[in-house]
Amino acid sequence: MIPQFARDSHVSSYVDWVKRDFADYSRQKGWVKKGKVTGCWGVVGCMAARLAGIRAVIFTPHGHIFASGSQIPGVPRGKKLEALRWVTRVSQLFAHHVTALSDEDLLQQTDLRLAPRAKYSVIRNGISMNGFTPEVSGKEKWGLQNCRPLLGTVGRLTREKGHELLLRAMPLIRRELPEAGLAIVGSGEEEANLRSIAGEGVHMLGAVESHEILPSFDMYVHPSHYESQGLAILEAMAAYRPVVATDVGGVRD
Repeated sequence: MIPQFARDSHVSSYVDWVKRDFADYSRQKGWVKKGKVTGCWGVVGCMAARLAGIRAVIFTPHGHIFASGSQIPGVPRGKKLEALRWVTRVSQLFAHHVTALSDEDLLQQTDLRLAPRAKYSVIRNGISMNGFTPEVSGKEKWGLQNCRPLLGTVGRLTREKGHELLLRAMPLIRRELPEAGLAIVGSGEEEANLRSIAGEGVHMLGAVESHEILPSFDMYVHPSHYESQGLAILEAMAAYRPVVATDVGGVRD
C-alpha cells in the first residue's frame, strides 16, 4: 500500500518504501514503462520513475505547500515544513523537467530553491468552454431571485480559500446594498464553521457544478489566501462573469 504522505511528514516511511517496493510495483501496475516519457505526481513519483528506468521524467507539482500565509490545512509548520521542503527538493533532482502553473508560481518555486530555473517551464491551466454561457440566468432555481446583486464563489471550503473574509465583508456590503446576496458553492472541512458564522444574505449551496451556478452570479469573488493559478477564476471568466479576487499566487496571470 502507498504510505500516506500528503501534508504529513513521515519521510522515512516514504524513502524505505521507494527503495523496497515502488519501482517494481509501478512497473507491474503499468504506471511507468521503461523508455517512455511520464509525468510524475507527488514527491516519490520522480524517484520511482528513475528507478524504473524512465528516460524523460517530468514533475508537475501544480503549486506547492510552502507559500507564506497560505493556511493550507494539514500542512505542518517549523522544522516539519522545512523537512518537507528538502524532500521536495530532492525529489525534483530526479526529474528532468518541472512545470509551474504561473509566473508567480515559478518565482516562488525558484525562490524556495526547489529546482534550478533552467529546469522549469510555465504551463498554465486550461478549461473546457463547453457548457458556459454569458447570460445571467437561473437565480430562481437556487432561490436567489431576490439577491440584487448576487455575489458568488466556488471552491473547496477550506481555510486557505478565505471564505471567512467574504463573510466578514457581507455586513459592510449590505450596508450600502441592502439586497445584496452571497452564494458560497462547495463542500469541505470548514463547512460547519462557515454555516455557523454566516449572516443575513449568505446562502450555502453545497456542491454544485460550476457551469450550472456561475450564470446566476452578477459577480464572481475569489478571496483565497493562496492560489497557484485558480481554475474557478478561469471558469468564471468563461461564463463572462466579472471577477474580484485577492492578489495572491498566480491569480494576477
